[in-house]
Amino acid sequence: MLKVRTLKRWLMMRRINVHKIREILKLKYDSNLSVRNIAASCNCSKSTVQDILKRAEKAGIKYPVVLPTKKLIEILYPPTEGDNLIHEPDVNYIHLEMKKKNVTLMLLLSKCS
Repeated sequence: MLKVRTLKRWLMMRRINVHKIREILKLKYDSNLSVRNIAASCNCSKSTVQDILKRAEKAGIKYPVVLPTKKLIEILYPPTEGDNLIHEPDVNYIHLEMKKKNVTLMLLLSKCS
């Protein structure tokens, strides 16, 4: 269970700031810069720039981007099937069980998984 959470957190961290996404698209389509120059300008890796450009091309997004921020994120990073794999424990149940004698949090979490 911990490994799935760690993987999900890592994937969430890989998402780039929306302002940088807009800047990458602007530099590519408006200034016609190379991937290397865009990466240096936006202070991110070439693979990140390539990933953003690939996602934008697949979604049909060009510069100027007129989409609102939330819609742009939804289009570039659609939810995957694995997003619903994590089942959070019932906090109320854990709270009630922790009041009992000889019950530890580790014991409860092992039962939940």
